[in-house]
Amino acid sequence: MVSNDLCYLFGALRDANLDIRPNKNYEIKFGQKDERWLFCISDIIFKLYNKRFNPSNNMLRLCNKKIVNDLVKISGIKSPQSEWSTPLIVKDFTFENIQSYISGFFDAEGGLPINPETAKQKYISFDQKNKSSLSFIRDKLIELDFIPTNLTYTGNVWQFRLTRKKDIIKFCDYIKSRHPSKSLRLRRLILAISP
Repeated sequence: MVSNDLCYLFGALRDANLDIRPNKNYEIKFGQKDERWLFCISDIIFKLYNKRFNPSNNMLRLCNKKIVNDLVKISGIKSPQSEWSTPLIVKDFTFENIQSYISGFFDAEGGLPINPETAKQKYISFDQKNKSSLSFIRDKLIELDFIPTNLTYTGNVWQFRLTRKKDIIKFCDYIKSRHPSKSLRLRRLILAISP
């Protein structure tokens, strides 16, 4: 059975860069303004591999050949991200695993208003350069009875949104977020749409 932490990590890898130069460099690098989320990723890596990597200067670097090769093998992560579709293993996930994968994907590539209370539009968005990986997330949300917008190409990424009040509330209850600043903004968004 696949752990929910690993499923979350697969989604979170959407915010990572892969740098492999055989016999020289094996690295997966996460960059993030909110370093608290990098500590969350670091904790997951520790649980999965019993090795600690500490974030520094808004960066978390996984520089262990065995761990990097293992994550590449099971997730299929590629660089550039635009060429990386949904990991094959994800297609066999349970619904609970899918929730964790979507949560990690959202924490890596999702968005919502910076100031939910004053924003004219209330939404949760998913943005990604790889269209098929985003289509997979959208299809799974539909299977979970969400009603997302259509996929559109905005600038240089594909995007869809959840804009219905019941979908936003359900997302916060059912999918959730482990990202400290996004989870706080989601709670603020709920308050902003509540009567």
